[in-house]
Amino acid sequence: MMAEGARHSFDKKGVIVVGEEDREKKPVNLERALELAIEAGAEDVAETEDEEEKNIFKVSKKPWCLVDF
Repeated sequence: MMAEGARHSFDKKGVIVVGEEDREKKPVNLERALELAIEAGAEDVAETEDEEEKNIFKVSKKPWCLVDF
């Protein structure tokens, strides 16, 4: 069990992983991903690779705001 003081050092966040294509199979670059994430109220966007070495974007927001994304 986590010590009471340590719990206050962490923020709860939700993370959404997005591929590099949108629903219409159009490519999404980091600039477009940032634009869409900001419109949805995201706090951060990170570009990374998945297990298959494909580019993905990880979008983080407060967990109760995930339904807006």
